[in-house]
Amino acid sequence: MAAVIDMKVYRGLIYIPVDYETGEDNPSPDRTIWVELNNDALMDRTRQLDILFPNPTEFYNFRYMLKQMATRVTHAEEFVVIKYKDGLYRMTDLGLIHHNTGDFSPNYIPYTIIDKGTNDYKYVEELKKTLGSWLNSEAQATSLLHHLATSLQPGWAAVKYLIFIGEGRNGKGTLLKMLVKLLGKSNVSGVQRQAMAAQRPILSTLNNKLANIVFDGPQEYIKESGPEKTLTAGEELVIELKYENEPFTVQTFALFIEALNKEPKARDKSSALQKRIVRFLFPNEYVDDLNFLSYMQSEMMLNALLTLLWEHWVSEDELSAKLSQSQESRDLQVEHIVDTSPVLAFLEDITRKDRKIIEGLRSGEYRADLIADALQPWLHAQGYGDRAVTDIWDMLAEHFVIKRVTRREKGAPATRRLIIGIKPSTAHALKMFEQVKDEDSDVLEG
Repeated sequence: MAAVIDMKVYRGLIYIPVDYETGEDNPSPDRTIWVELNNDALMDRTRQLDILFPNPTEFYNFRYMLKQMATRVTHAEEFVVIKYKDGLYRMTDLGLIHHNTGDFSPNYIPYTIIDKGTNDYKYVEELKKTLGSWLNSEAQATSLLHHLATSLQPGWAAVKYLIFIGEGRNGKGTLLKMLVKLLGKSNVSGVQRQAMAAQRPILSTLNNKLANIVFDGPQEYIKESGPEKTLTAGEELVIELKYENEPFTVQTFALFIEALNKEPKARDKSSALQKRIVRFLFPNEYVDDLNFLSYMQSEMMLNALLTLLWEHWVSEDELSAKLSQSQESRDLQVEHIVDTSPVLAFLEDITRKDRKIIEGLRSGEYRADLIADALQPWLHAQGYGDRAVTDIWDMLAEHFVIKRVTRREKGAPATRRLIIGIKPSTAHALKMFEQVKDEDSDVLEG
């Protein structure tokens, strides 16, 4: 099999050359694309050769031998290849460039871009309008398209984890189905955050993918976020695979996307994790329409989606500008942090009763012990259990910049802990608490 087909191994995965239109093996170089030989494809080929395996171990032994026979590749062209006009083209920062024959590129998308001015461009405009209606905001639709466009950059990681939030029948599932079909199954994995935390063997499927898409993420508590932060940043993570007693390196530049009804709680409450997560709310509810779903997954609408992503292309030096969080996404982030942070829940409670506390926290010299002394009994009363003093200070340090200061009080030196700064997510939460207070006052006055 390895002799007949020019197989290559790249980052632990086997690839074979096929014709981009007919799917035949070993085509001429100008028609060649590389597709992953996954387990299902390999099983189909072995059945054609009348090869059966008595157990899974024998199958994986056969696959392991294929890896030994295949040509080992250490470098791949960091471009997505698409069909366009007269052949194969690369999507690059410099525009669409004719694909060089013979180059190994593991990421191919079997759709094309619709040029402006053509009759079919009406589908692009229709799709963008639909995205805006799903999100109730054209600005949010533009932000989402910029984030999704980073999935077409296999050479670097956007360091983003997109979370689509909504109760159901609101468009997020349709969009994900379109994205999976557009990118192709060979370019998409589906590893859950909980599996990343446990470093399960399924992480090996992340290699060389353009996107990791989870349709209905579980609400199970996430015990460890270290592997997730490593993978979303495009850094190497070493795991152990089944049937192979050797380390396997996982490294992916994929865009991570997950659809949720409600976001799960996580042990990690650091700002480093929150900077990676970008939330998009799909607030509307629509009736089930199978005809509409079929239409949105048609070839023309997938061409329209690819066109929108191309029009919202993001180069590496544009990340901070085009991927900055919108006001709506920041509000969703703060709402999640408030729901999962005892400190912010406490601040929301006390600032509702005394708004002057917010001014004190912003003063740069608010006594942190006043907050700590009030927080400890509040946590016990709210059912959080008894917390040690060191735990209280660790919790406060997640939200504030605290500094020890020695000064004279009543004629004697005293060492105090002062809140000299507020961390960004906490500052945004305090601003949101103020806004809610203003709205409550307006309602009361009315």
